[in-house]
Amino acid sequence: MPDEQTFAAIWARITELVARFTSWADMHAGLSSWLGAIGPTIAVILVWAIARAEYKRDRRTERIWANNEIDLILQIVSEFEQLHSRYVDTMLSKDANAAYQFSVKNANSPIVHGFRDLSNLPISQWPSFESYVLFKDYFNKSIGTFEPSDKQGLINRLSSKQLSEHEIDFTNLKAALEKAKR
Repeated sequence: MPDEQTFAAIWARITELVARFTSWADMHAGLSSWLGAIGPTIAVILVWAIARAEYKRDRRTERIWANNEIDLILQIVSEFEQLHSRYVDTMLSKDANAAYQFSVKNANSPIVHGFRDLSNLPISQWPSFESYVLFKDYFNKSIGTFEPSDKQGLINRLSSKQLSEHEIDFTNLKAALEKAKR
């Protein structure tokens, strides 16, 4: 533990430094007004920095929210594409009864309903105009195959060109949604 002499030496050093500072301040007239101006300036800069941080946080939150919505659209479309692929495989087996049963069983599935819900979104709710247009094309070409009507006629009309166009539409839609992410 420091003794009394150490405390006295420390106190003497502190008073010497304070005396030097005050004599220096006395030699520089107007210093107090400059020091007085520093406080409000620092306060303004601090308030600006806090407001800027809040703005960036809001923008970041908005970006995360928008990207989560795009991810949800991608998930719905991808799940529908998997269901559609299984359905096309059933149709390509040339079994009209199996294709009919598949479409009846899945016509009211949550996957198909989610896909239909996306088609009812107004254009202002889509991440981009391009993704809206590509989804509408993809939707119109895809959903018609699920109607439980003339499956044998549909099986006979299903061509490899239609399947490749469907695959291209799906790929373009995914690319447009990924491009729309922020």
